[in-house]
Amino acid sequence: MLLLLLACREDHPPTPKETAAPAVELIDYVNPIIATGGVGYWVNCGFPGAGRPLGMVKVSPDTATSFGSADGFYRGGGYHYDDTQIQGFSHMHLYATGLTDYGVLAAMPTDGMTPEKTHRDGYGANFSHDEEWAEPGYYAVHFQGIEVELSATDHTALHEYRFDSSIEDPTVLLDLGHSMGRGKVLEATLDIADDGQSFSGDLIMDGEMSDPFRMYFYGTFELPPTSWGVWNEDELFDQSSISTIGDDVELGGWFSFEPDSTVRMRIALSNLSVLKAQSNFEAQHSGFDINQDREAALAVWRDKLNAIQVWGGDEAEREIFATALYHTLMMPTLFSDHDHEFLSFGGVTRNEDRPFYTDFSLWDTYRTVHPLYTLLWPDLHVDLLWSLTQMALDGGGLPRWPLANTDAGVMLGTSVNIVTAEAYLKGLSGFDESNFYTFSKNAMLDREPLNFGNPPNLTTYEELGYWPEEEHGRSVAWAQEQSIADYALAQMGLSMGDSVDANHLLARSENWRNLWDPQIEWFHGRKRDGSFGELISESAWDEDFTEGNARQYLWLVPHNPEGLFETIGGTERTLERLHEFFDEMEDADIEAPGAPESWYWHGNEPDIHVPFFFALATEPQSTDRWVDWIQKNRYSATPDGLAGNDDGGTLSAWYVLSSIGLYPLAGTDRYVLTTPIWDRTEFNLQEKSLTIEKNGSGIRSEIQIGGTKWTSPDVTHSQLEDILFVLE
Repeated sequence: MLLLLLACREDHPPTPKETAAPAVELIDYVNPIIATGGVGYWVNCGFPGAGRPLGMVKVSPDTATSFGSADGFYRGGGYHYDDTQIQGFSHMHLYATGLTDYGVLAAMPTDGMTPEKTHRDGYGANFSHDEEWAEPGYYAVHFQGIEVELSATDHTALHEYRFDSSIEDPTVLLDLGHSMGRGKVLEATLDIADDGQSFSGDLIMDGEMSDPFRMYFYGTFELPPTSWGVWNEDELFDQSSISTIGDDVELGGWFSFEPDSTVRMRIALSNLSVLKAQSNFEAQHSGFDINQDREAALAVWRDKLNAIQVWGGDEAEREIFATALYHTLMMPTLFSDHDHEFLSFGGVTRNEDRPFYTDFSLWDTYRTVHPLYTLLWPDLHVDLLWSLTQMALDGGGLPRWPLANTDAGVMLGTSVNIVTAEAYLKGLSGFDESNFYTFSKNAMLDREPLNFGNPPNLTTYEELGYWPEEEHGRSVAWAQEQSIADYALAQMGLSMGDSVDANHLLARSENWRNLWDPQIEWFHGRKRDGSFGELISESAWDEDFTEGNARQYLWLVPHNPEGLFETIGGTERTLERLHEFFDEMEDADIEAPGAPESWYWHGNEPDIHVPFFFALATEPQSTDRWVDWIQKNRYSATPDGLAGNDDGGTLSAWYVLSSIGLYPLAGTDRYVLTTPIWDRTEFNLQEKSLTIEKNGSGIRSEIQIGGTKWTSPDVTHSQLEDILFVLE
């Protein structure tokens, strides 16, 4: 490593720019309405509601069109900016995954109770964005004589409903059968106290992606209601307890209050029991003052966002950056209780000295979100890595898309190996990494069967060096993703001294080469007999790929870009194809509103690293040009501010990383250098502080690292020191 460091440096005195102005107050620029709109494949799927960083509770409005339609495709987070109707404020949401789930336990203020209001389209209320406000940890809206304010702790939501004199019968509904998309509730129980003031229960959610899982709740009103009751389907009952089992449960309760009331209610959740939900309530209930909760949430968010400080940028860039940083902390999801007890995979209940998280959109987030956590929130990242390790060890499988306390199994690849190994290579430890490596290595070498997260037939993969397209769908995407994962796990093993198995995985990480067809210069599927299948069109989505085409999958070798360039035909040929990839994208901008792009597509993950390949192929100025173009043309401070689903913060993290001048190459400890937006950036890098500065304007002429000239287009994690970009 020392030799590499010396090879990349030349003596040169630092010339940093003095920065007298204060850093940007990021919390003031966060706009949760960003990324809540969009159309077609450009739908963003965010939500504006209240939550803490990675909190279990994210209480937010679930919306529908004026006709009551709430199809899941546009509402991965329950909300779409173009909607005009709110159909409840539910307590759990996925952030911008493009896949719909959760929507657990909806509350809704209304005027009186009727059988029609046992369904969400019956209690929905029209609203306007002119009377809506969102900030970190707080959401407010006014509709039809009712003012709503929401805030949240990690496990609780505080609701405040102010009913004006136009509301004859102020009523609060609790809909236990509420869900999103094709999700449904299979079982539910509601118990109301004798005075109606508190309530508890549980439900089994069978989400669109999730396997059935049980959530428990406990809640209390500030003041007792005047009357209350329950419903099952469209029948109303003046009683305090009800339970039902079915294929699609419609069950709930209502609580009525005096006219002109201000109703305050706190609800707590747990995955373990009603008693644990009540324990979470008691640990986090500080009263019913919404302003107190709002300020407390804002303080937590301010502290989290202040892990990084930036100077410079214009108002729009500050708003996009701050909101992007905020959005990277919307998922994963805390799933342990306040005392760290949790239900792990395989039905194992644990009580550890650290929190447990779930909801990892790993196929997306391994590319940007997890590398960002390593830089800014390493201690939190260790807890996330430990959670993934516990899922594997307790559940007997490799998490692919963990959701609640099971694995949804959607998407492809063994991305958990990339996430875990890359973080380990960058110095993170303390997540039972040795046991994770052993478990994953044995799984990847087909020594132990997995309960979930299996790649396709590994015997075939070892024998042929690829998966035959006639036997396995998405065969090219699988082989490329597996190559990245094998490389990362191999590097982890080598650093642990496991040379035999790690070197086998390292050799296998080059299997992507086996799908290169030199006759047509594309990757595409091969058959068992070794012949290539037919690539009908390099621009069309093909069953050999996942959410992309041959043009986009040409570049999915982030762990060995130099090897890819050689395979393509050398640096000159690589640059020709890179320029075509981006020039055609710009010329076609935009082929069809809402449609996938057929060249570079920033709205989906497989090619979002490609702008940084220019720098590795001797054209850093082209990397800077296209990164700047993407920042200006694929991000905005608007409801449709992203080019597609944020996918658990993946596109947001791309903006954060590119704007500070460091972009990670997945599965490695390398970062490509690109000119930052900010005049100055500061953050703590594990044991030391790091400053990234920019001097001058125009095109970069020089980079200095640690005070000396840096001639390489990239830098490893261990080489990171203060960086200066000199522009002319």
